Amino acid sequence: MPFNFFELLPSYQKSGVRRMVRKRRDIIAGFLSDDYRFQRDDPKKSHAIAAMSDSGILDVTNVAASADARLFGCAFEYLNASQEQRQKIQDKISSETDRVPDRFSGIRYLIEDNIKTWEQILELKAEQEKRTEQLPKSPEFPEHQATESSEDVVNSENADKEDVDLETLARNAAEFLPSIAQSFASIIPRLLTNIEELKRKLSLFSGQNQSLQQQSEQLLIGLQEAQNRAKEWEQYALELDEKNRSLTLDNLRKYTEDLAAGTAHGRRFLLDIDRFDQAQERSAQEAITKESPEGFPEKMQNGNFTGFKLVYSEKFRKDLKKRDPKDQERTRKALELFCEQGPYHNSFGTHSVADDTIQSLPEKSFVSRATDELRFGWRSEENKIICLYRLFREGEKEFYKSEF
Repeated sequence: MPFNFFELLPSYQKSGVRRMVRKRRDIIAGFLSDDYRFQRDDPKKSHAIAAMSDSGILDVTNVAASADARLFGCAFEYLNASQEQRQKIQDKISSETDRVPDRFSGIRYLIEDNIKTWEQILELKAEQEKRTEQLPKSPEFPEHQATESSEDVVNSENADKEDVDLETLARNAAEFLPSIAQSFASIIPRLLTNIEELKRKLSLFSGQNQSLQQQSEQLLIGLQEAQNRAKEWEQYALELDEKNRSLTLDNLRKYTEDLAAGTAHGRRFLLDIDRFDQAQERSAQEAITKESPEGFPEKMQNGNFTGFKLVYSEKFRKDLKKRDPKDQERTRKALELFCEQGPYHNSFGTHSVADDTIQSLPEKSFVSRATDELRFGWRSEENKIICLYRLFREGEKEFYKSEF
């Protein structure tokens, strides 16, 4: 009948396997087939699980029962294998310590105790049974014959009782002391093993944590570099867009002027354009001399625009007054960020606009986001000045009509 032959191995007894697990394996072994396995759809497995549950074992699962069966089966197969096959298994276990499946852990106990064949297991079992039979049994004490007087009988019984009690105490002490010493001897190695295992895991976790921190730092550095490159490309794209737009408008204007200069009506038209340009310049200069709205920023503090003065046109101030206090406050905070981070910060979505798409915006103007709905139009002027021309709601028809 199959039995838990791991209990015969000193290395298994000292390995620190939990008492409940050892008890579970004792029960499992009794339900296995002669080759120490569960057959496919074997009803014995469910019987084993029921027996474990009746014995008060907590971790009663089909998975645990199958795992224990594989443990016994692999060890039994190893004990009945050829010398060459056993050597291959030993080489695999010794060379791949961290990757050997759990079902081979029973073979490790056999290797450690130098057990190679099933015959050696049977010899160990026979020796254990022989030791069990040789254990002294409890002596029986014959009843006293009532031949003495009543007083002598009482004294004799008391004396016998004292002798028996002393002998029992001595015998019990002699029996318990070795078992207590053996218990301590088995517990201490397990405690030391557990401590070493905890130290090993702590060292492993510490190394993994350090590696993760290094990877995190490298990723943060890479992310920062990518963000910097994105900002550079964004600014470069804006500059190219502005340059292309300027070249296109300059060519168109020159062509129009050359064409108009050929007729008297065209020359008068050119004079009107010059007067309009001069009026726009005067309007910009007048706006520059105005005071800023109360609490609004007045100076740029970022990159290429550091030191630029921020001024507000009359129309911008009128647009601002039309907005409710919450929109006014959001606009003020957006312009503070505009001064701190520059116009090309991602939150502004800055882009150039055509000459006549936004009302009262001069050539080479830009539009940036103040809130989810509000936009402000601005342009970089001479003498390190950025002028804010209009504040409008995106899609608001009034601000998308040309004044020209």
